[in-house]
Amino acid sequence: MDRQKLLLLLLVVVAVGYGGDWAYRTWIEEPFRLQESVQTKAEKTQSDIHDRTIRAKTLVRELPGFEDRSLPANSLMARQAYQAWCWQWIKRHDIANPTVEVSEPRPRSLTKTNKKDQVPDMHEIGVTIRGVAALQVVVDLLADFHETKFLHRIDALSLTPVNQGRQLSITISVSALSLKTATQTDRLPGQSTGNVNLVQDEQASSELNAASVNAEPNTLINANIPAVANSETSRDDIAEASPPANLNDSVATNPPVVVEPAPPTAEVIERPWHEVVRRNMFAAGGGMTIAKAVKLSAITEDIKGVKQAWFRNTQQGPTQVVDLGQTFNQGALSAQVMELNDEHAILQIDGDQVRVQIGQVIADGVALVRAGKL
Repeated sequence: MDRQKLLLLLLVVVAVGYGGDWAYRTWIEEPFRLQESVQTKAEKTQSDIHDRTIRAKTLVRELPGFEDRSLPANSLMARQAYQAWCWQWIKRHDIANPTVEVSEPRPRSLTKTNKKDQVPDMHEIGVTIRGVAALQVVVDLLADFHETKFLHRIDALSLTPVNQGRQLSITISVSALSLKTATQTDRLPGQSTGNVNLVQDEQASSELNAASVNAEPNTLINANIPAVANSETSRDDIAEASPPANLNDSVATNPPVVVEPAPPTAEVIERPWHEVVRRNMFAAGGGMTIAKAVKLSAITEDIKGVKQAWFRNTQQGPTQVVDLGQTFNQGALSAQVMELNDEHAILQIDGDQVRVQIGQVIADGVALVRAGKL
C-alpha cells in the first residue's frame, strides 16, 4: 500500500509539474512574448514613420528644384521627348553603331496605397544606350551627360575594350523621372515652345539631310540663294550687285553665294577628366601597359660625370641607358628624364612629371602635382 501511495504521489507531482509548466507557458510566457513582439513592431513602425517624415520634409524643400528638372508631366510625351534627346546627345559625339532602347513609363509612388484610380507621383523611364567609340569620345559623352540639368542618372555603365583597346564597346543604363507636378507639361526643361515634338524634328532633320545629299547641284545652288536674301544684306543691294538672270542663262549666272569666313578655332580647354584619356588603361600595348613592365633598375654616372638612368623591360628586351635630359622611348611609351637623384628619377610623361624609385616600375610612380594645374 505504501508503495502504491508513493507512486501515485509521484505521478501527481509530475502531472502538477507538467501542468504548471504548460500553464506558465500558455498564460504568462506566450502573452508576454506576443506583447513584446507587438511592441517591437510598433517601435519599428514609429521609427520608420519618423524617418519618412524627415525624408518628406527634405523632399518638400528640394521639390521645386526637382520639378524644374523633371521630364514633362505627361509620361508619354516625356518618353517621346527624352528618346529624341538621347539621339541628339549621341549624335553630338562620334559614336559608331548607336542604339537607343526606351522602356515604357513605369508608375512610381512615394507612399503605399490601394487606390486604383490614384495618379502616381511619378513615372520612371529606363533607357539603354549602346555603341562603340574611342575613350576620348566616351569621356566627353559622360561629361556632357553630367552637365545636363534633367532629372536623370546613370544606373550602370559597361566598358568593353575592342580593337586591342583602341575603342570601347559601351552600354549605358539610364533612369529618368517624370513627376506629376513637373514644371513643364509637354516639353523638356529648357526646351522652347516651338520645338515641342523632338521626335518629329529629328525625323524631319534626317529627311532634310538625306534630301540635300541626294539633290542635284543646281538644286543645291538655288537652295542657298534665300539664305543670302535673309542675311544682313537687303534684297535691293543684291539686285544692284547682280543683274537679273534670263531664262536662257545657265545656273552659273545666278547671284553668287556669300560665304562668311569660318570663325576662329576655339581654344582647347583642358578639363580635369581628360586625365582619364591620357592614362588609358584599356589599351593593349599602349603606354600604360608598357609602363607596367618597364623598371628603373639603376642610376649611375658615366666617365664624364653625366648621370644616367637604366631602364629594363621585365618581359623582354635589353636594358636601355638614358642620359639626364634624354628621352626614353619604347613602343607607345615616351618618357623624358628630367631629374636623377641617388634613389629616384623624375620623368616627364605626356606632360606630367612622375617620380619613380629605383627598382620600381614606371606605372607605380607617383605623379607630381604642379602649381596652377587642375
